[in-house]
Amino acid sequence: MKIQLPRELESRFGRLRGRLLRVQSLETILAVFVFLALSFLIVFVADRLADTVAPIRFAVLVGGLVLAGLAAFRWVFRWVLAPPGIKRLAVLVQRRYRQLGDRLLGIVELANESARPANFSEELYEAAIDQVSTDALNYDFEGAVSTRLMRRLVTGSIALAVVFGILAVVGPGAAG
Repeated sequence: MKIQLPRELESRFGRLRGRLLRVQSLETILAVFVFLALSFLIVFVADRLADTVAPIRFAVLVGGLVLAGLAAFRWVFRWVLAPPGIKRLAVLVQRRYRQLGDRLLGIVELANESARPANFSEELYEAAIDQVSTDALNYDFEGAVSTRLMRRLVTGSIALAVVFGILAVVGPGAAG
């Protein structure tokens, strides 16, 4: 007989994965915008202070592109090359809800067939999984996704957009 996590718990992990994907995708888009916008602003300010030579402009552009590329690679690594498995999601929930302790990760490991000993008790495994999953259903798994970085990036993006708007109005030739 195959021992598995209850459907509702699997469903909650699925919704957690979806929320994590949305938050980290938005973080990536915003980070790319912030890095490229900052490189533009650095060149803009440097040009206002003195005549910036082409190699310095190029270096700032490359720096912005490299940072934007690293942000994009971080997303590709986390979602294409090594997407989060149920174990990683359980650890994320545990960090947010310490009351669960190691129990959530424990039942995820109990449901993993390859980690079981040869002489295990199916009834005992199922009882443990049922008890912990019942307790875990009292927690909002999607709430375990941290949005702190995303909020900071949104604030930074809005600030940069306002600065761009001001630059476009005050000095459209220089901003162009």
